[in-house]
Amino acid sequence: MDINITQRIVRNFIIFSALFLSLPLYFYCGSKQSTKWHYIMQTFYLPSWLKGKKGPPKNFTGIWYKWYRNGDLYKEAGYKDGQKYGRHLYFGKLKKVELFSLFKNNVPIGEWIYYDENGLIDKTDVYQEGVLRKSFSNYDTSGYCQKCLNYDSNYYLISEVTYKLGKEVSKKDFKPN
Repeated sequence: MDINITQRIVRNFIIFSALFLSLPLYFYCGSKQSTKWHYIMQTFYLPSWLKGKKGPPKNFTGIWYKWYRNGDLYKEAGYKDGQKYGRHLYFGKLKKVELFSLFKNNVPIGEWIYYDENGLIDKTDVYQEGVLRKSFSNYDTSGYCQKCLNYDSNYYLISEVTYKLGKEVSKKDFKPN
């Protein structure tokens, strides 16, 4: 009878140990995108020597998500063949969009819209093939832009336009160096 009890104790100990030791491997080997909790466990709670690669796998295509430690969504980003592609949304602590951006093959394109904590437009940048061409900032409460900065292909500021209620009131041109 003693041998039978000892064998059960040893067997149960081995089973428990195997389960306990496999848990970190499960979180390490499983994709960060399996569940929100995989991402949170792998990012915030595993020791650094057990953490996998940050970001999407090499040839990932689809939507990649990141979360804050509390489980709220931080980022939703499109990828195609491992490169940033399409819409990228960044969310603030208040669960509102802080930045809407666009990419094509890792290159910023189109309008990037920055929002304040109230959900109003704070700034807009316009990219053409990775080059910042215009930057609109200082929006008033009516949604009108009060300042527009224009850039050339070398990122030099070429003009600054000031608006009041959507109408141009002044323009300052700059000569490139």
